[in-house]
Amino acid sequence: MKKLIIIVILLMFIQACQVILPTKVDTLKIVLSPTISEETFFNNRSSFIDSFKQALLKNGYAVGEVSIELATSNVQATEMLITKLADIGFLTKLSYFENRADNLDILLTQKEWSYNLPLEDINAWNDSEQLTTSKTLLDRHYAGIYVGSSVKGVELFQKFNRNEPLTWIDLNSAKWCHVLVTSQEGYVYPSLWLIENYARRIAELFDHELVIKGFPELMLKLANQECDVVVGPDTLRAEYEALWQKSLEDKGFGRPSSIYDEVKLIGLSDPILHDPVVYSTLNEKLDENFIKAIKTSLIYISESEIKNPLLEAMEINGFSELTKEEYETFLPAYEYLVSIFN
Repeated sequence: MKKLIIIVILLMFIQACQVILPTKVDTLKIVLSPTISEETFFNNRSSFIDSFKQALLKNGYAVGEVSIELATSNVQATEMLITKLADIGFLTKLSYFENRADNLDILLTQKEWSYNLPLEDINAWNDSEQLTTSKTLLDRHYAGIYVGSSVKGVELFQKFNRNEPLTWIDLNSAKWCHVLVTSQEGYVYPSLWLIENYARRIAELFDHELVIKGFPELMLKLANQECDVVVGPDTLRAEYEALWQKSLEDKGFGRPSSIYDEVKLIGLSDPILHDPVVYSTLNEKLDENFIKAIKTSLIYISESEIKNPLLEAMEINGFSELTKEEYETFLPAYEYLVSIFN
C-alpha cells in the first residue's frame, strides 16, 4: 500500500513538472488600413512583429512567421480579411460596418483619450478641473456642440446655464461652423444631435459655414468671433488650450481668457465607437483559444510602459473588448453618411 501511495505521488509530481509546450502556428498575417504613411509603416513594422511574436509565445502560441501589410485602400484591407488573405485587420469603423455581413467580427476596439463624465451633467463637462481629472482612455468618445465668446454665443450659454431649453429658433439665429460632411465629430454626429433634439439637421440651419481647412481654422474663427457655434470632438478645447491665449505673434489665437472660460459645451452626441481590429469567422485558423491569445497579446503590447512605435504612430493607446452588437449603434451615422452622397 505504501509503495502504491509513493508511486501515485511520484506520478503527480512528474505531471506537475511537465512543461506545457506552446501550440505551433505556421503564419499569422495582419493587414492595416492606410491610416499612416508607407515610410512610417516600414520604419516601425519590425519592432511590432517582434513584440507581437514574443507576446503570443507567452500566451501559448509559437507562430513561425508574423507578417504585416499596409493596404493601399480601405477596400483592399477589408477584402483581404473576407478572402482570408489576412487573418486579422486594423480597419476603419466604416469599412467594418459596410462589410459586417460578410462574416466579419470584432476582435478588439481601439482606445482614445476622452472624459469619463456623466453625459447628463453638462456642467461637469464645462469644469476644467473635472475634465482634467476624468481624462482617461476609453473605447468611445463624443461630439460636442460648443458656443464661443461672441455676443450670440454668450447669449445662448446664459440661457442654457439658467436651465432654460434652447429652442430651434435660438440655435437657428446663430452662425454655425463645421468641417467636412464626412467628419463624424465635426458634422455627422452633431447633425444627428440636432435631428434627435429638434428634428432638424445642420444643412437646415439658416447660417452654417463649411470650414475647409479643418479644426485649426474652425477654432481660429471661433476665437475671432466669426462663429457663434462650432462642433467637434469632446476633447476639442484641450487640443487648442495652449494656442488659445498665446499671442498672435507666436501664432496663437490671442484670446484674453482661458478657452474653458470662453468656449462652453451645450450638447453632447451619442457615443462614437473607435476603429476595430477585425477577423473573419470563417477563418479556420482562428479558433477560440488562438483568438483569446491574440487579444491578450495585443492588449499587453498596447499597455506596455515602453510604447510600441507602430501602435504609437497609429495613435493606438490601448484596446477594449466590444461586441459586434455594440457596433450596431453606428447604424444611424452610417445611414446619414449614405444619405449625404445619394
